[in-house]
Amino acid sequence: LKLSQAGIPTVIIAGNHGHPKLRETGSPLRLFEHLPHIHPVYRGQRETIEVATRDGLLRIHAVPQCSDNATLAAEVATITASSTGQDVLVLHGAVSTLKAFAHAEFNELSLDPSWFDHRFHYVALGHYHGVQQVTPKAWYCGAPDRVSMAEAGQEKGFLEVSLAPTGLGVQFHGLP
Repeated sequence: LKLSQAGIPTVIIAGNHGHPKLRETGSPLRLFEHLPHIHPVYRGQRETIEVATRDGLLRIHAVPQCSDNATLAAEVATITASSTGQDVLVLHGAVSTLKAFAHAEFNELSLDPSWFDHRFHYVALGHYHGVQQVTPKAWYCGAPDRVSMAEAGQEKGFLEVSLAPTGLGVQFHGLP
């Protein structure tokens, strides 16, 4: 609500825990649909949100939890880059080559790092609760709070990402 009232564009995507097991159940993210500037993406398909910035147009290609890995891969494959502005890919899932994903979690989808290609200026990843760089322009942002005992001792915070014309800047800010 505070982000909406401040006029800050916010994109939220469904992950493996926020995706309904039955279509009839519906998604809790739909509760945010009425808020200005808040863009919940949860219908199992890509949505592109365009945001005007002082540096031009920013396109956020948000791909929420899909029904299976093939559908997720197809949704990412349909994204085309634009010759103007900047493109950001937002995904939720496991880059299975990382040690953190040695034990698969319920309803976890696999992400292929080859998807994080020239089409995107930055790739924002969710699912892993620690900060982790995956490729030069793809990062797991972590989580601001601990959600299990397995995260004891893990520093929590958030990433500040700068998509400047001079290049990508990523800085972690720890929270007490």
